[in-house]
Amino acid sequence: MSTTEKTAEYVKRQQPGHVFTSRQVMIRVNKGSADVSKALNRLSRQKVVVKVERGLWYRPKKSRFGVIGASPEAIVRTLEGARGALIVPAGATALHELGASQQMSMRARYLTSKRIQNITVGKRTIEFVYSRVFENLAKSLSTLPKREQHLAARIWAAATHAGEEEAQAKQAIFRSAVNRLSEKGQERLLQAIPNKDRWIKELLEGSNEQAVPVHAQQ
Repeated sequence: MSTTEKTAEYVKRQQPGHVFTSRQVMIRVNKGSADVSKALNRLSRQKVVVKVERGLWYRPKKSRFGVIGASPEAIVRTLEGARGALIVPAGATALHELGASQQMSMRARYLTSKRIQNITVGKRTIEFVYSRVFENLAKSLSTLPKREQHLAARIWAAATHAGEEEAQAKQAIFRSAVNRLSEKGQERLLQAIPNKDRWIKELLEGSNEQAVPVHAQQ
């Protein structure tokens, strides 16, 4: 079986809309980078796969309206692992996911701990916003389980987008989110918040009686 045939078999086993990397294919078919790249480019011409960017692909979903692209969320999940970055929704989406707003942004905009170029899929652009502040926050959270890293980063992202006045008005929602973190997760988040955002630390501290022992140590 040729490399292209093996690669096609791998793709067919994935769900439509599934995003994957060239490296994942290399491992699966046990072939080198050049061979896999040629195979994927050949399958792209046959419309079996769609290229997102260098080394990143997805299996298209076909409908009567045409080809449906991969979701921004699926692209971000795969990209996060491939780049070793922490990536979370930014802006109104961060607030919405926390339950602090009914509004959802029409833009696919993400905070990232590493510099990543914006990606256009079809008519939609996925925006990546890098800052040294978020990179440092991500480093401080890096020893936590991935789920807690994401939740802690989303809490910070939502608070910074809301601003002090709005966040204070929704303090109960923010504190409820903090209580979903372990004691270690709460402690790391509070330690990671930069001095310029001290009001966020004050917003989140003392979420409930169970959290007091964590914050009392600081």
